[in-house]
Amino acid sequence: MYHKNTPTTSPAKKRDHLFETASGQFGLFTAKQAIRAGYNRKHFHTFVESGEWSHEHLGLFRLVNYPSAPEQEYMKWLLWSRNRADKIQGCLSYETALYVYKLGDLLPNQIHMTVPRDFRRNGEAPIILQLHQENLRAESIQLENGLLLTTPTKTLEDLIRDGRTDKTTLEDSLTKAVETGIITRKQISESEALQSLSN
Repeated sequence: MYHKNTPTTSPAKKRDHLFETASGQFGLFTAKQAIRAGYNRKHFHTFVESGEWSHEHLGLFRLVNYPSAPEQEYMKWLLWSRNRADKIQGCLSYETALYVYKLGDLLPNQIHMTVPRDFRRNGEAPIILQLHQENLRAESIQLENGLLLTTPTKTLEDLIRDGRTDKTTLEDSLTKAVETGIITRKQISESEALQSLSN
């Protein structure tokens, strides 16, 4: 009896599949995503050594020839927050979200990310990250230019309650948000925190 060999994915199809996945993540991909594209984990080092991939963090890689973008660094740490099912757990928030929305002029020294209260990682979080723990509601999160962020309203509310950001700075941010239409007068009327800035 003859058995047909199980067909393997051609190198070209693997590359195309991986590129399609990485393109939605600014050139980044996880080990599990590479395996789903048809790559063998045992051979990952070959692609790193050849310069085709860059090993960014544990289980996280980047296509070296993919065009770089400012969002790439943010996506890297969002992917770092993934759970065992490879699902992103974090959401950019606080000063980082304010900067991404172009409502703040200063680039924060750390990347602020909100994660669920039960979020766990072996060892301490990288020093570049400032983690905030909260179980965010779905309506408090939105996708902006491929990145998960707290909504503009939630971002400003968090910063107001946090109390570390100068009130004048937050007032300017709220004014800019209203002028650009990303926060409405109705949203302000429904938020005591935002009303405290607009009064």
